[in-house]
Amino acid sequence: GDGVLRELVFRKPLDLSVLTERRVLAPYGMAGGMPGSKGLNTLVTKSGRVLNLGGKCSVPVKAGDLFRLQTPGGGGWGVDQSEQEDMETGEVYVGNGSGKPVKKRKVFTERGSVFEYQQQQHSA
Repeated sequence: GDGVLRELVFRKPLDLSVLTERRVLAPYGMAGGMPGSKGLNTLVTKSGRVLNLGGKCSVPVKAGDLFRLQTPGGGGWGVDQSEQEDMETGEVYVGNGSGKPVKKRKVFTERGSVFEYQQQQHSA
């Protein structure tokens, strides 16, 4: 996914508060799908200075300033038709146009306390 671009031009001085996610880590894909695009929050001042606001902040803005909100795109679903999975190893291979399949890098690895808890439950 590519997300959506929204731009707001302020007509009077205000306090802008931003509370957004997926600005550092891209939305992950599921079932072999590729990750979506990351979001971006920028403030373009009336003088032309461009500031990256990050995901969560509150800043004063002046009349004529422009806030640009690039929403994150959604992660993909499913393996591309040109991809093949080796059933024995679980490795995924993609075509590179040369006729020889190339090993694909893993996109998402499960980790964390919930994953570890589930692994312990399955092994018991």
